[in-house]
Amino acid sequence: METMADMKRYFFDRDQSGHWYQVQADKRSEWNAWCDLDEDDEAAWDEPEYAERLEMHPASYTFENVEIER
Repeated sequence: METMADMKRYFFDRDQSGHWYQVQADKRSEWNAWCDLDEDDEAAWDEPEYAERLEMHPASYTFENVEIER
């Protein structure tokens, strides 16, 4: 069984093209740097491995055992 210490936290955000992603919270600075890349930069063409592109708006998803970080 996964403990709270083992669980990863995530946030939702959009890239420059308006696509929604679920991103590991501890990767926020890397995510922001990736989003700031020029679209002509080859590094911007591949989605980061720590981010998962969502098919729908985040409000369309449901979760079990959600913990609110305060």
